[in-house]
Amino acid sequence: MSTAEDGRFYARVFGLAAAALLALLLLNILKPFFESILWAGLLAFLLAPVDAFLARKLGGRPALSALLLTVAGALFLGIVAVLPFFVKTATGFQTLTISSTAVLIVVGVALDTMRQLEAQLIMRNYRGFIGR
Repeated sequence: MSTAEDGRFYARVFGLAAAALLALLLLNILKPFFESILWAGLLAFLLAPVDAFLARKLGGRPALSALLLTVAGALFLGIVAVLPFFVKTATGFQTLTISSTAVLIVVGVALDTMRQLEAQLIMRNYRGFIGR
């Protein structure tokens, strides 16, 4: 190999090593945000059909559809988050503390169970219990 070829080879190796090091550093910086990024992607994937349905019902206005979904999601999470506080205040029952996270998990599991039951009913030619 000539000196010019050696110089290009080492420049490429150094460039690849620097890129790999930067990728590892970026990965290390973004590691705390992976869970949030994955949840955002999952919610976007799951709510895309609802968004398209709302946009059709609202006369092809996707911005209004996105606004309605955002407000509905914020209200749902806000109500579920403050519900334990109001229940504890209204009942005066202080020994059993239910966190907001636990309520969110229970609501999520209940909704998923309801969807699975409805899918089983529809698969067996029942109309379902949501009333579509």
